[in-house]
Amino acid sequence: MKILMLLFLTCSIIPSFGQSPYLSVEEITRGERFTFPLITSDNDLVDYKINTYLQLAELELLKGHEHDHIFERVALDDGTIYGGAAAIDYEILQNTHRAFSVKLDRSSCGATCAYWNKYYNFNPQNGDRYFLQDFFGEAEFEVFKKLVTDRRKATLTDDLERIELTEEVAEFVKGYVGSAIEEDDLEGFYFTKDSIYLDIFHLLGKHEKSAGLTLLTAVAISDIAPLLNAFGESALISGRHLGSYEAQQGPQLYFGTIHDQYDFVMLIRQDGETHHHGLYAYLKYGVGIYLDGKLQGDEYHFEEKNSQLEVTGNLSFQERGGVLTGTWTDPEATTTLTLHARR
Repeated sequence: MKILMLLFLTCSIIPSFGQSPYLSVEEITRGERFTFPLITSDNDLVDYKINTYLQLAELELLKGHEHDHIFERVALDDGTIYGGAAAIDYEILQNTHRAFSVKLDRSSCGATCAYWNKYYNFNPQNGDRYFLQDFFGEAEFEVFKKLVTDRRKATLTDDLERIELTEEVAEFVKGYVGSAIEEDDLEGFYFTKDSIYLDIFHLLGKHEKSAGLTLLTAVAISDIAPLLNAFGESALISGRHLGSYEAQQGPQLYFGTIHDQYDFVMLIRQDGETHHHGLYAYLKYGVGIYLDGKLQGDEYHFEEKNSQLEVTGNLSFQERGGVLTGTWTDPEATTTLTLHARR
């Protein structure tokens, strides 16, 4: 499969400076309310994986395929209560040989506004996305998660005593947020040379996000070092042989072809016991296509949908060792094409 070079930038680009960055970061901007990172380095594959992941996941459009600007898909008002993206900004939290970590802050406005953030942590030596589960054995991760959960809930209790909240907000925080902390998948994290930080912003309602609650909980890496597997020790402490570790958690970026002819990239994730959703884009067009489906037995079944949520095709495939093998079928089931993809 051909890894395409990123095409000419049609939005203004401003260098972003940090101390001794491992990867170079430029800024794609649109007016004063939209900024987005663009990665460059000596490793074209790492650049391509990180940039493609972020653009597909957050912008639903790959650089070089925009008509006007890279934010045009997500900024489009779709007529729902939250409308289109009103602002996107980012912060680089780590840029070393051990991790490239970025937090994206977004707002969306229609009849009302919503605010949220997303954390992305990447292996800067091979472009995989980090998930905390990859840094521990199964039993050790449960010990780590309990430590984090207990610490976050204790902080929440302290906040309820420290902050004057309305009765309604206080009840929401005690009930919903407390339960959400226990169920959290811990994707809202980043780490530094000495600590892992976990954010609860994504667990809060609109009013609670501005209530003054403590958002970040820190766990010293030295405290959980005995729980780490070899991958975790390399990513969080030493950085040794980091490029050789392949993340097992997802979503990760897949590169594939349909009919051995139509190149695409894909992200899929589980959001229920069997339900999955995702996005994929043909490299010729670079526009995200929605995926909605489920895992039945050992086979994934997805409907692909356009921006009007009309079904435009069906994908069925199995996953074996990071390789997807299956078919793409048109809505009338008159044409079936082979599908292959891999990490």
